[in-house]
Amino acid sequence: MLHTADAQRGVELARVCDLDVAMVAAGPNGEAGARIVTDLQALGGAPARTPVLAMIDGEGEDAEACLAAGARAILRKPANAPALARALSEALAASPLAVEAANDRWVA
Repeated sequence: MLHTADAQRGVELARVCDLDVAMVAAGPNGEAGARIVTDLQALGGAPARTPVLAMIDGEGEDAEACLAAGARAILRKPANAPALARALSEALAASPLAVEAANDRWVA
């Protein structure tokens, strides 16, 4: 697990780190989260296939923006442990097994 206070630093680290999943925090209107998801996918290769879980404060529009950008699951804040587990499961389950995994381990 890694945490950054700056979204762009997180994108830079995703390029070189072996991530199983990326969790991004969406700002107002989901714009920041959608931009981060787009930036992650623009990396290309394995980092672009890393499943993304977007954490949102808002409602449907925020979720739609992040999903449209490529997030695989949504978690509304504040969240409890069961909601986090469910969202992580959804993000990882959506990983296409026919495509090379984002790291050296297969995600099921």
